[in-house]
Amino acid sequence: MASGCHSTKKNNMLSLLPLNPALTLLTFLLAISIFNLIAFLWLACTVWLNGDRRSMIARVGVVGLSLSALFFFIHALLISGMPLRNSGLDLIDFLWHLIWFPAVGVPYIWFVIGLHYAALINAKWRSRRPFLLACSALLGCSVLALLIANQSTFTFRDTLLLLAYGAVHKDLHVDLFSPLILLPILFLCYVTFCAIGPWFTPVRIGRLISTLWNFVIRHQRYRSLRRNLADAFWNDPVDVDQLKEPILSWHLARPILLLAALLMVCLTISLGGLGVWSMFSWLHLQANSHRVVVFPVTLVTIPLNLILLDILATGSVALIVLLIGYSIVRHGILIERPLARRGFFEQWRGIVIVATTIAIFIAVLVLLTRSSLGALLIITSIATGTYA
Repeated sequence: MASGCHSTKKNNMLSLLPLNPALTLLTFLLAISIFNLIAFLWLACTVWLNGDRRSMIARVGVVGLSLSALFFFIHALLISGMPLRNSGLDLIDFLWHLIWFPAVGVPYIWFVIGLHYAALINAKWRSRRPFLLACSALLGCSVLALLIANQSTFTFRDTLLLLAYGAVHKDLHVDLFSPLILLPILFLCYVTFCAIGPWFTPVRIGRLISTLWNFVIRHQRYRSLRRNLADAFWNDPVDVDQLKEPILSWHLARPILLLAALLMVCLTISLGGLGVWSMFSWLHLQANSHRVVVFPVTLVTIPLNLILLDILATGSVALIVLLIGYSIVRHGILIERPLARRGFFEQWRGIVIVATTIAIFIAVLVLLTRSSLGALLIITSIATGTYA
């Protein structure tokens, strides 16, 4: 009798194992999202507890890192296998609308931080900063307005159907100037502008093109191409020993932050390219309206193609947060005062290992037991803040 009970329990546990590829990928995606949540939250606590709170840019950095943590908190709740039944749609749609604000606000805060440090090194940025901030704010507000006005992305279920199957709202006419077409294009322009606006100015791009022309066409190869491009890009030779905080921190961290900005742009361009391809598919589908396409009536999980796309995006953000974290703990970006850089770097390595372990544990626990992910994430957030 006891042997039979033990066998039954064993079979029940085996039935819970992630043999479904979609479920396995969803668990992997959940683990990456929880890792990003813990990392951003720890960085926010670190900047707030160790930074100069009288500095405006330190407070802005805390807000940006906290919004990033909020984004992945909501993201983890949305992808955690929560059933998309009618009883849960109100909560899911509320979370879907709530996630728009960090999604639009975080690129703008990144842009504010980049302009602040660029103005410290080059005084010309101080005069152009208000205009650039106004332009990026206008783009961000336009993206948010299109999200609200677009009926096909107003609910989480409709958004999944739109992205996975090209299901357009039945009352919506799709053309080149409809919100459905303008939204991905405008979001691509907005994120790209915020990510590399302080880096690739017209003058700097002109210097890079001139350097490449002289090196490739005119064969002016007195030094390596890498050195020539670096000198043309930075164009601010300074004596590092004479720099003081926070200019020293920015000077040391610029290569890493530039790499993070380029990763952000590559991610945005890849997602934007898929969006453009989807837009042409929607237009082609509407032009051939005689074709009958059957969409699922109900959704019980996120489609597999969207899970793969989300893994690409969330994994890229994980690389970006590692670069940003390195810049904060190693070079003191956003701290605005000297740090024991080696000690903070040791803590950052520790939190990366701890965050990875906790993320895998929670993702597997949610998969096997269907526990309350929200409660687990709140407990993890409190523990992370205590550790910071």
